[in-house]
This record gives sequence, structure tokens and C-alpha cells, in this order.
Amino acid sequence: MAVHRFQRCAVVACVVLSTACGSELSGPTSGSATVAGSVNRLKTGDGVANLVVALLQDHRVVQAAPTDAGGRFAFTDVPPGTYTARLTGLELAGVQPRFTAFDPPERELTVGVADMPDVTFAAVGLFTQVHTMVSCGGAPAAGVGVRVVGGGTDVTTTTNGAGEIVVQVDPGSYTVFVTGAPCALPQSYSVVHVNQGQTAQAEFSG
Repeated sequence: MAVHRFQRCAVVACVVLSTACGSELSGPTSGSATVAGSVNRLKTGDGVANLVVALLQDHRVVQAAPTDAGGRFAFTDVPPGTYTARLTGLELAGVQPRFTAFDPPERELTVGVADMPDVTFAAVGLFTQVHTMVSCGGAPAAGVGVRVVGGGTDVTTTTNGAGEIVVQVDPGSYTVFVTGAPCALPQSYSVVHVNQGQTAQAEFSG
């Protein structure tokens, strides 16, 4: 299925925090600890660079660490206590909030307790799009002109070999026009409404 404009894959990222000594977050009742971790794309294992991971306590940022080319980051000299880890700097990392949501947006962690479970964030790609399908006599119609108009969007393209095309858009109402079909279509246009993170279907068959 072809994707036109703002082509983007769904991204799932995991953030794993640990001490420098191993896979658990721990520290003495006094002194301080190093909190290290990484941000990776779950599908490929690639690190997500240029994110900024903020460490907050009582709603105040106490440290901020960027992710490197491998998606790694670290906080040093962290006293025992309860903190919140939050991902920021999405634009610096090329992550567009309009297409990505974090679930959850932040995590609480306690420094000074041994065997703390890994802390993970899921960055899920949101696809807001119009999916158009054209068929003639039950067979896909390739090379048919499709125009999607609405808001600030005015995109003209053609269906692929499967008789379909996907156009990514902002939430809103759109009119889909079809031209050049190899058969007579009962209707040459359709009006659809698209909500955030959803796909609206526009089907034409003759």
C-alpha cells in the first residue's frame, strides 16, 4: 500500500534505566548513584539520538541528559530519592508530536532501592490519513487519479497496483475526488472526516 506525503513508520522506543553496575537501579542509603539508560527503536534496535531525558524531583528539573548517537544517556551523582524521568526534545530528535505519542509520557523511579524493574517508555506513531480504494468489476484499478482536498491539504496522486493510495493529513474533513477510472463509477467523490490517529476510508467501485 503506497503512502503519499509525510510518509512515516510507526516508531516504538524503549527507555531502560540502570546503574552503571548492571541492569538494576540501586544505590546506598547515603551517597549517590549513576542512572544510565538508552532510547531504542523496538523494531530495529537502533538508538534514538538527540532526545533530552529530564530528571525531575518535586516538579523541578535536577538534571538533563541528551541521548547520543546510540541512544544512550546517563545521570551522575544522583542522591537517593524519588524522581520522575521524562522525554523531551522531540523536535531535536526528528520526532514530530503530531505523529507520535508517548505512553506513558513520564515515569517515576526511586534511587536507593535495589532490584528496581526496568523503566520503559513507548513512543507510538500515530497515522492520521485518508485511505482511498478504487476497483472496477471487482478488480483493483491502478493509475486512477485521486485528489484529496481539505483544510490546508490539496494533494493529487494516483492509485497503486492494488488500486489504493494513502494520504496522511491533519485531523479534519476532506473531499476525495476520483478521475480517470477505467469504468463508470456511481459517484466520483466522497466526503470523509478524519480524527487524530485514525484512518478514514474512501471506497469507489464500478
